[in-house]
Amino acid sequence: MHDPAAEPGWTAAPPTLDEEQRLNELYRLDILDTPPEERFDRLTRLVAQWLDVPICLISLVDARRQWFKSVVGLNTRETPRAHSICAHALHERELLLVEDTHADPRFAGNPLVRGEPHIRFYAGAVLRGVNGLPVGTFCVIAHEPRRLTELQRSQLLTIARVTETLLAQQEQMQNLQRHVHHFAYADPVTGVANRRWFYKRAISVLGQPGTPPQLCVWLEVDRNEELALGAGPKAARALLRSIARRMQNALPEGTLLARWELAEFALLVPLASATQIESVLDDLLRVFDAPVVVGEQRFQASARMGVSVFPLDEQVPDEVLRKAWETCRTIAPADHARVRRYSPEVRARFTERFDLLQRLREDLAAGALQLAIQPKVSLATGAVVGGEVLCRWHSPVLGPVSPAVFVPLAEEHGLIDQLGGFVLERTLRQLAEWQAAGLTPVRLAVNLSSHQLRDLALPRQVQSLLEGHGVDPGWLGLEVTESAFIEEPERATHVMQALRARQVELALDDFGTGYSSLSYLQQLPLDLLKLDASLVRGIAERPRDAALVRNVITLAHDLGLSVVAEGVEEPAQRDVLCRLRCDQLQGFLFARPCPPAEFASRWLRGDEVSAG
Repeated sequence: MHDPAAEPGWTAAPPTLDEEQRLNELYRLDILDTPPEERFDRLTRLVAQWLDVPICLISLVDARRQWFKSVVGLNTRETPRAHSICAHALHERELLLVEDTHADPRFAGNPLVRGEPHIRFYAGAVLRGVNGLPVGTFCVIAHEPRRLTELQRSQLLTIARVTETLLAQQEQMQNLQRHVHHFAYADPVTGVANRRWFYKRAISVLGQPGTPPQLCVWLEVDRNEELALGAGPKAARALLRSIARRMQNALPEGTLLARWELAEFALLVPLASATQIESVLDDLLRVFDAPVVVGEQRFQASARMGVSVFPLDEQVPDEVLRKAWETCRTIAPADHARVRRYSPEVRARFTERFDLLQRLREDLAAGALQLAIQPKVSLATGAVVGGEVLCRWHSPVLGPVSPAVFVPLAEEHGLIDQLGGFVLERTLRQLAEWQAAGLTPVRLAVNLSSHQLRDLALPRQVQSLLEGHGVDPGWLGLEVTESAFIEEPERATHVMQALRARQVELALDDFGTGYSSLSYLQQLPLDLLKLDASLVRGIAERPRDAALVRNVITLAHDLGLSVVAEGVEEPAQRDVLCRLRCDQLQGFLFARPCPPAEFASRWLRGDEVSAG
C-alpha cells in the first residue's frame, strides 16, 4: 500500500490530537461544497492585491482533502489532504510561515511544490471554529521565496479573525435555518411533521411518475369520556406525543406522518402489495390497544380512521387526502367500526353532512333557529319555578333536524360558540319581552359549551347582554358540565367566579356521569346540582339507586346547593324524589320542551303556574 508520508523530500501532516472533535467542528459549519460567496471572495481578492501574491485561499481541511471556500489564482476547489501544507498549519498556534519550501525538508518534494501550482512561499493563518478547534487556514502563496513584515503578519492574522467571524455567522445562519425549518415544518406538540410539510411532501411523492400505490389515512384520536374527564391540557399533549411515537414505531419505513391539528393525524404509507393495507391498518389499531401512561395516570385512547388508496380510489394527489378526511368525518364517535374505506356511498354521506353544515351556518347567521323551554317544577309547591332553554332547528329546506345531529356538528366544525351565543342572546331577549308584556318571568337556564366556559370575555359578554336587554341577573341561569370544566379547570373556575359575582345562577349539569364529580362540588362556585337522568331512571325499582341519590342530595344540601332531578318520566320516580327531599324536577312527566309562547301561556299567566 502506498504511503504518501514516505515520499522522499516531503511529509504528510499527521492528524491533530483531537481530530474527531476537530472534524465535528468543521462539519457543524455546514459550509463544505457550498457555492462561492462574495463576502468570502472579497477578502481573498483584497489580500491577494494587498500582498501582491498570485494565490490566496480560504482552505478548510477535511478528513481526506482540503477544500477551498474561496479561491484566487487556482482553477481547482480542492486537493488531497496528504499534499496539503494547510494541514501542517493546523498544528500551529496562529500562523505557519514557510519562506522557501525548497529549503524545508517537509515540503521540498511535495507534489504541489514540484508541480502545479509550484508553491515556493506559503503563509497560512489558522482558522478556528466557535469551540476553538482548527478547521483550516487563510493562506497566501507565491512562486518565489518571500518574507512577511511584522505588520503584514499582524494584518494577515486580523484577516483570519474576520474570516472566523464570517464562518461563525455561517454556522449561526445554518442553525437559524434549521430552527426556522423545524418551526415551519415540525409540530411543536408531538415532534412529528406538521400539515404544511406533509402536504408539500405528499404532493411531491404522489406526483412522481411510477410512484407505487400509497395508503392515505386520516386518523382522529377520539376524545372519549375518560380522556375528557381525566386529562388536563399538559396530560392531553403528553398523550398525543405518546400516540405519535407509537405510530412512528408501528409504521413501515418511508411512511409520511404528520399531526394536522388538535387530535388529527395524516399518514401516507407506501404499499408493496394490496394485502399490506390490512396489516398497516391492524398495526395502527394496535397502537391504541394498550393504555397510555402519563405521569401516574392511565388513559385508554381510541381513534377513527378514514382510508383512501392512491391510485385505486383517486389518481389526483390533492384529492387522495381529502377523500380520507371525508371518510373519517362520516364515522361518528359512537360507531362500532373504527376504520372506513372510501367509497361512493361514503362520499354521498359526507356530502349530506356537508350540506347540513352549510345550511346550519346560513340559518344560524340569519337567526333562524328557535328556542324551546322545558319547565322545572318545585316539589314543595308544584309550581313552575324555572326552565331549561334548548335549541331547536326547523330548516325551511330540510325540515326539523334533531339536536343530536346538529349540536355535535356545530361542535366539530367550530360553530358551538356561535350557537351558544345565539341561545344566550335570544333567552335574554325573551325574558325582556315577557317583562315588557307584564309577565313575571321565571329563571331560564342556558347551557354553556366548554369553549364558552374557557372564554375569559364571557362574563363581560353576559353583563353586556343583561344590561342591553334590561334583564335582572336573577332571571338567568347558566349550566356547565363536568367535561367542560375539567379541560382547563383554573380558567373555567375563574370564568365561573366572575359570572357568580354578577349574580347569575350557576348549575353543574349531568351530575353522575363523570368519575370524580364529588370533588367539584367543593371547588366550583355553584348554586345548583342537576342529577343526570341515568341516576333517576331506576330509583323507583332499585333501592341501591335510591340510596345513591339520597346520599347525593344530602351532600348537596349540606354544601348549600339546591338539587334538580332531570329525566323524571313516571309518577313513581316523582314520589321517590319527593321522599328524598329533592328540590326541583324536570322531565316528560310534567312537560316536554315547548316554544316560548306556549311556555308563557301555560305557566306565566295569572295563577296557572302549576305543572300538575
